[in-house]
Amino acid sequence: LLPLRSLGPQVKPESLVLTFDNLLQRTDFVPMLKQSLATLARYYEQPVDVEFAASVRPSEGGGRPQIELHLLQCRPQSSLRGGSVSPMPADLPAVDKLFETSRMVPRGQVKDIEYIVYVDPLGYSHLETAAQRVETARLVGRLNKALEGRVFILMGPGRWGSSNLQLGVPVSYADLYNARALVELAVGAEGLAPDPSYGTHFFQDLVESQIYSLAIHADAGGAASSAAAAAVSGLPADRLNWDFLHKAADQTLSLLPDSPVMPGFKLIDIALERGGQRLQLVMDGEKALAFFGALPI
Repeated sequence: LLPLRSLGPQVKPESLVLTFDNLLQRTDFVPMLKQSLATLARYYEQPVDVEFAASVRPSEGGGRPQIELHLLQCRPQSSLRGGSVSPMPADLPAVDKLFETSRMVPRGQVKDIEYIVYVDPLGYSHLETAAQRVETARLVGRLNKALEGRVFILMGPGRWGSSNLQLGVPVSYADLYNARALVELAVGAEGLAPDPSYGTHFFQDLVESQIYSLAIHADAGGAASSAAAAAVSGLPADRLNWDFLHKAADQTLSLLPDSPVMPGFKLIDIALERGGQRLQLVMDGEKALAFFGALPI
């Protein structure tokens, strides 16, 4: 590769290669970006990821081009935030586990979860109108406000926040900002499950609020279907305690007495279902385990 100016005007267009050599070597772009990242890291008190655009304008008199940096997004590097986590208990019986997953797991933990806001994938898929699916999202938002100050997680089908109502509950960040974790159930009819979003519809907000995002590939067909999916991915099989979710009573009306009854929608009070126990969620960067009981000391 040679600079264009040294080759002359006879170079065939198909032989040209676009590089950023002049931007990196002949402008102030690199020192400006380094200074910007250092400034943001100082105020965030940790390293950050940024999304940016840059305007390049010629200088009067033909000097170094002028660079103007436009900051589009900024978020802390979540992989550096998790800190220490409690050890995962060994030899737990299946009835004491809510779920396990090994796909794109962050590092962190949520202690003493009191409630689960649960949208059943099958019940959601059977909703007949778009208005019912939008109403499901609004009900999540009302519970988000009613549960302020309490420890709860969301569990639901497909992609939380999708504008495609078939792929997931169309919530916005304003509907879930009090939750501690966002769990996507990659479950679909006849084996066709939407790919989880891992919170990308509001990723920056989730990271800054330390709301953990997880996905569980646990087919409604049960352990055999999940094992088959795991064999394809090469990862350990995800596990989900469908029995607990199906049998748990809905407590929505205890908090929102005027709310509509939506098929498959539940507010699960864990203490009521588990004799006073809480749910613990531990994530070590490779595996996530949600279990009933107390964290190991």
